[in-house]
Amino acid sequence: MIGALHGSATVRGNSVGIDEQFFEIGHPAYRVSYSGAAIPRTQLNLPNTSDGTYFVGTYDTHYDQTASLAQLARSYTGTGGTTRGNNPGTNYSISISGTGAVTMPPDAVGCSASGIATPRTDKNVFDLSLRFSGARCALVNGEQVNGIAVVADDGNLLMMGGMSNMQDEFIYVGN
Repeated sequence: MIGALHGSATVRGNSVGIDEQFFEIGHPAYRVSYSGAAIPRTQLNLPNTSDGTYFVGTYDTHYDQTASLAQLARSYTGTGGTTRGNNPGTNYSISISGTGAVTMPPDAVGCSASGIATPRTDKNVFDLSLRFSGARCALVNGEQVNGIAVVADDGNLLMMGGMSNMQDEFIYVGN
């Protein structure tokens, strides 16, 4: 499963509440709510009382480093798709230049994308904007998504961006 949460979190001391929309490639988005304990800069352990699932995360100090286009710039191969798309789990090659230009060549059905990744100044995260092109794209021809890109310590790339109305989201994981 490749998915993403999009929404808001409320923090009070060591208590965290999350009310968000969950996007999973190839499946309709749905609302989720989690609440539980957090240890700042260490971990989250948030149960969802309605369905018994957990949102668990550990803090990575890599997040506190300054974002650098040199770290992001290269070619990646991986899997991507949209939540409502007709091509869930499609293999894509994505190239990111030293200036942050993002290029996704046409896939098997002729869908391509291009855009820009811009480093944030406060965290090791890149703002991402992609515009899709092609009559058979999972997103409408010309649709733009905005979101983030993150490179993990192991060099894996995670990109996710939602349509302005948040009806669909593009998610990509590559290395």
